[in-house]
Amino acid sequence: MTEQKNIVVVGAGGLAREILGFLQPQIDAGQLHIVGFIDDTMLPMVSLRTACPYPVLGTIRDYQPAAEVYLLLAIADPAAKLRIAAELEEKGAQFLSVVHPNAVLAATAKLGKGVVVHPFCFISADATLGDFVLLNCHSSVGHDVQVGAGSTICAHVDLTGHVQIGRGVFVGSHASVLPSVVVGDFAKIGAGATVVRRVREHSTVYTMPARTL
Repeated sequence: MTEQKNIVVVGAGGLAREILGFLQPQIDAGQLHIVGFIDDTMLPMVSLRTACPYPVLGTIRDYQPAAEVYLLLAIADPAAKLRIAAELEEKGAQFLSVVHPNAVLAATAKLGKGVVVHPFCFISADATLGDFVLLNCHSSVGHDVQVGAGSTICAHVDLTGHVQIGRGVFVGSHASVLPSVVVGDFAKIGAGATVVRRVREHSTVYTMPARTL
């Protein structure tokens, strides 16, 4: 029998509710126990109190990790996600990675800690998702792709073979990155963009073919 894991969700906005939704079968089966949420913003805390059965435990800043509790990051913004993860790690927090059962994961794919993979994703041979990567629904990660820590890959994204996504990158919905393209750290790729050449770090690209904003 699988040991039940106690989970505190970091972030209490829409993404948290999405992740909670696809984890519901595991919650119902007793595999996961949601202790509650932590969030520094009052607005989502109020909305969760009216729409969700789990309590808001307090702020991220004030949270003190417990030995038998795992944290699940539900933060989409890459820079904020990396900053908050680093602060919590300094306090000794443990992070859980979750992969929806409908996702297809190659045997040689590698996932870091704190990774969240939504339903209907595909992660191909020898692909690597770094720590705290979010892969949203219906997105594919091709063979030998590397996705850097803290990056957020939105829904319906196609990262083709040998693509290198840097640290803290945001890839908008329905974007495609062509084979072997390198995307620099903290770059942003707009929704629907087709990326055909290298993207500089901290830059924003959009449209088809992608160009710098």
